[in-house]
Amino acid sequence: MIKKMLGRIAAATIAVILAAAIMCFPVFAAGDTCELYIPVVISDSGGNVPEGTIFTVEIKSETGAPLPEKTTLTVDVSGNCQFGPILFDEPGNYEYTISEHKVTQDKVITDDTVYDVHAAAMYNDKGEMVGLFSLTKHGSTAKPTSVEFRNSGFDVHGNEDDPSEQQSSVPEEKPQTGADLSYAYPAVLLPILIVLAVIALFRRRSDDECDRINAPPGIKRESG
Repeated sequence: MIKKMLGRIAAATIAVILAAAIMCFPVFAAGDTCELYIPVVISDSGGNVPEGTIFTVEIKSETGAPLPEKTTLTVDVSGNCQFGPILFDEPGNYEYTISEHKVTQDKVITDDTVYDVHAAAMYNDKGEMVGLFSLTKHGSTAKPTSVEFRNSGFDVHGNEDDPSEQQSSVPEEKPQTGADLSYAYPAVLLPILIVLAVIALFRRRSDDECDRINAPPGIKRESG
């Protein structure tokens, strides 16, 4: 009788311990998480974006990956921001995209780059879960080290910030080389020589005519 009672007490105790362990397990598991922050840089590539212009960046996930509380951030042209924290409660690979909304304001050109974010939650050598990420530009193999949107504007003359796309209104002067000058000399000297030859010919004829008029009678002057 006593043995049966002790057995029941032991079974009940074990059941209580197991139930407590099951109830506490989610609490312990919830502590095994990590956070990830993704910084974003906004810049004015040429200094011509109108003051007060606000840009909006957005993070998306098409695969159901965990997202931060705020998936869109607004910032001015000289400000920086970051997405996060993004919470991971189990190891795995996660995919995101970060892009910038197009600004409809006149004379503002929005950077249309789309960044593919490859995030991973994993355990380090200390047994701690950590979050990491790498970047690629959508549609290319470029692997930037940071998310940066380089916006641009137009100056008062309507030229875009990018110097490579601006056309100078003043033609570039090219220095003359020796080869160019060698071709230029004959072109300049030939007309001068022709003019001088014509002048000399007329002067000679004029001198001959004067000699004939002024010669004494009876003397025949030979023409040269």
